[in-house]
Amino acid sequence: MTKFAVLIFKEQKFGRIVNVPSTAGQRGQAFHSHYAATKGRVIAFTKSLAAELGPFGITVNAVAPGWVDTEMSQRGSATSAGAGPSRETSRRGASRPPTTSAA
Repeated sequence: MTKFAVLIFKEQKFGRIVNVPSTAGQRGQAFHSHYAATKGRVIAFTKSLAAELGPFGITVNAVAPGWVDTEMSQRGSATSAGAGPSRETSRRGASRPPTTSAA
């Protein structure tokens, strides 16, 4: 997909590419090395493309979401080693989904 977008962006001399890895690609994750490795690859790919395509007016960035504090992620951290928010994330505060009120 990126390959074809770059062709168009180079013609336009302008473009924006946003990749979505994960914070696991930055810090690694116990018992999920395969997942962390693939997300780390997306981060490295993003940095390489940014350096390569910048001179053509094309910016390349990554947004790496972390854990969202939900009931499901809490169950995962209690039942699976290495899954769910880490103690470090819990101390910093995982993102919380927006609350909705009944009308």
